[in-house]
Amino acid sequence: MTRVVGKPGSYDLIFVDPESPDLNEPEREFLRFVLDVVNTNRNLEPDTEGYYRVPLSLGGNDSKRLTTSWMQEIKEKFRSLNPKIALKKAKEKYEGLLDEDTKDSIRRNEIWEYQVRFDAGEDPYTREQIINDESKGGVGRFERNLETLVLEHVFAYSMKTHMDEIFPTLKAAMMHLVSSNLARNEESANFDTDIKYM
Repeated sequence: MTRVVGKPGSYDLIFVDPESPDLNEPEREFLRFVLDVVNTNRNLEPDTEGYYRVPLSLGGNDSKRLTTSWMQEIKEKFRSLNPKIALKKAKEKYEGLLDEDTKDSIRRNEIWEYQVRFDAGEDPYTREQIINDESKGGVGRFERNLETLVLEHVFAYSMKTHMDEIFPTLKAAMMHLVSSNLARNEESANFDTDIKYM
């Protein structure tokens, strides 16, 4: 119930219109539900530009299988048994499609709010670059399974709501550790590992 539109170099992923005659009634009902959930999280109204854009999430094996052959899928499965490659893929899935500047800011503790990995694909210019990056797999690397996509989307925005409540406390604790370390000015009172942990 998603489709690729555009031409090479300017593809986009959009949801099929729920009123399409190609869908049966249960599919229409589920697609309306998906659009409602996704766009409630994105704060978009039905007539807004971007309402039918599919949120970008790196796809699982079932989504990738739609665009690759079985042989390529088996080779990829065996490659992912390598712990380094498995770790890299897990990190990509966790960080989503955030740009390198945002990732660096998070690592340096400069951003004290939860970064939803779906937000990277909301800006039209950035979205086009992400989708059409053939060096990383192009349009075929994104999730197409709507059930999985909705669950990931709801989970990500739920995490944002709850983590944004906790971050001020964590920041206050970190500031306390930093000020305690400065006040004591002792080598033994080094809280760097605690601060890095937070």
